This record gives sequence, C-alpha cells and structure tokens, in this order.
Amino acid sequence: VFEGKDAARDACSFGLALAASSALLLLTARAPGHLFDVDVLAYSVVYVILTASMALCFSGVAIVRNKTLLVRILTGALLALAAGGAFLYAFPSMMGGPYGGMHPDIAKLIFSVAPEAWPIFGPRMVGGLRFFLSAWAIVAAGANLFMLARARGRSERWLWGMNFFVLLACFALAAFYQIRFKIFVDMFSILPIVGTLKFAWDRRTGALSTLGVWGLFVFAMLVLIMPGAFKNNPKPRAQAQGAAQSETEVPKNGCSNTALAKVLNDPHGLGDRPRLILNTINESADILLRTPHYVLAGPYHTNVSGNLDSLHFFLAADPEEAKAIVDRRHVDLIALCDRPAQIRAYRPAPGEPAPAKETFLDRLTSNRIPDWLRPIRSDTFGQYLLFEVVRPEKQAF
Repeated sequence: VFEGKDAARDACSFGLALAASSALLLLTARAPGHLFDVDVLAYSVVYVILTASMALCFSGVAIVRNKTLLVRILTGALLALAAGGAFLYAFPSMMGGPYGGMHPDIAKLIFSVAPEAWPIFGPRMVGGLRFFLSAWAIVAAGANLFMLARARGRSERWLWGMNFFVLLACFALAAFYQIRFKIFVDMFSILPIVGTLKFAWDRRTGALSTLGVWGLFVFAMLVLIMPGAFKNNPKPRAQAQGAAQSETEVPKNGCSNTALAKVLNDPHGLGDRPRLILNTINESADILLRTPHYVLAGPYHTNVSGNLDSLHFFLAADPEEAKAIVDRRHVDLIALCDRPAQIRAYRPAPGEPAPAKETFLDRLTSNRIPDWLRPIRSDTFGQYLLFEVVRPEKQAF
C-alpha cells in the first residue's frame, strides 16, 4: 500500500502464488469427494478461501499501484474490510483464532493443561514470569526505536519501522492471546538487540564504556533466559530428579511415569497385548511414548469424540453412566494421576459452582471403587491410579 509500483506488483504475485499453492495443497490433503468440506479445525477449503481473500486484497492494490498514496490506502482498507468481513461472516468461529471451531468443553480441557496457549497477562501466569516476558519485549522495542531514530536513508527506516511493527504485533498476540507467539517476539528482537550492541561497541571510548556494553549484553541475556526459572506449576525437586531415582522409590508429590510404563509393559501381565486406556488428558503423551497401548484422551483439538467421552466418564454423577462409556468404547484400563495439577481440568475452576452431585473422579480418588473395576496397586506409582476393567468371562460352548 505505501510503496505502490513494483512493491505492490510483487505483493500481488505473492498473494496469487499463495492462493494457488493452497489450492494445490488441498488436492493432496483431502480425498476427491471431500474437497469442499468445511472444516475449520483441519486443512480444508476454508483456508483456500482465506488465501484467495488475501490475494484479492493484494491484487486490488496492485491495480492502483500507480495512483496516489491516499487512493492506495483507501483501496487496500476497503478490500481488507470487505474480504475480512465476508470471511468472518461465513466462518464466525474463526474469530476465536485457530481453536475457534473447537468444542467449548474440549477447549476448556486443553487450555487448562497447555501453558503455551495461555496469554502472558492471563490469570494463570505468575507475576515473575509476566515481568520477565514483558521486560524482554520492552528492551527489544527500546532497542528497535533507538535504531529507527539513528536510521539513515529510506531503506533503513523501512527495515527498523517494519521490524518494530511486527515486534509489537507479536508481543500483543503473546500478551493477550497465546504465549506461543513469544517465539516470534524473540526472533524479531535479534536484529535491534544486536544492532544496538554493535552501535555501542563501535563507539566505546574506554574501559568504563566497554564494561557498560558488556553489562547491557548480560542484562539482555538474563532477561531472555530468566523466564525458564518461573513455572506456573514448578516440579518439586524430588520429582525433577526422578531420572536418578530407583524404580522402587515412591516419588514425592508426583506420579512415576517410568513405574507405570513398567507395569503396562509387563509381557506376563498388562503388556501381553495392546489395550485401550481411558485416561485423563495429561497422561496421553507418556503412555503413547513408553508403551504399546492406546489412549482415549489427548490434548489434540481434533480428538473430539475421545476427549468428550473421557470428560463425561470422569464427570459422571452415576457410576452406571461411566460404565456405559467403558462398555461402548471397549475400554481395558483406567489411568489417572491423583495430583491437583494433573486433574484440575476435571475440577471446577475458581469461581465456578461445584457439581450438584459427586463425580466419578471423586469416587476413584477417594478409593470408592465399583465392582467392575479392579485396582492395580504398586508401591512405585506414586500418586498414579490404575484400574483394570473387570468383564465376565466368555462362556465356552
């Protein structure tokens, strides 16, 4: 929009190429009979429409590339508003971002255990982490403004101006949408931080100024790496040193994935064949990694049916309702870690009303086990709870 002429033409080529490649990708990602299925949670024609809308905006600006700046701005703004408004009108769930089309119960379930989806200024972030994540962005933005003020020539001003714009946009996304966008904040911080350090180093006049440059460097590095020291749910020291523990030791305030996997892999026991495990959402990765078994729940937004069945099982007020899910799914084992941090997704959030009736999760964690479940106990599990589904033996004829 601002450059016009060759820049607008190149942008048009980019937009058209992006739309065309998206359409080609659709041919490989979808079966012929499902090319036009609308699916906002997976690659589908929705994303081809999105890239085509972008190409429309770029093409419109390219048509008026030789007009005045005001004409280009008006054209670009009108096309963006029209294309964006039409897209969001057709697919309103996309206003919720990449998880906008997710089932709300699953979104709540996944976001409760996925820190990368929390915003910096969200309720789950601790104060120290907020400070250091914000401090790094402020340092980088300050360095960027410094380099912009010292820029000489049009190309340099464009470089530092666009870097500053993208840096702020990424930080806004990380601060108020999802912290995963901080990776882009870090990436667009490299140029201004290095540029400022080089400028100061080239103009040092003595030992004191040299020490100041090194101080700035150390400060920048500390601000970058310190967030690793702040966790929303820091592991106890005993659990963090779990690799050095004997498998016969019970982890303090934790659940031993190694001990659970050993029981699940026993060829003379539960490891004699692959089994389906009905689990809380946290255990899925370790079970899939360490054992040959299958899991019903996992933090994947397309696993709608499995996650909902797991959620309904643990929140069932009637044990028979829970058993119906087990029978319908042909579940073999039940696994969960009885730690507040692990099962908080299945408990009411602060401020939410408690369930009217006791849940099946409450029964399991208070050792009130129905006769169709057999507890599998081990001194090495820690706070893991493992149950085998008891089924009547098949009659021989």
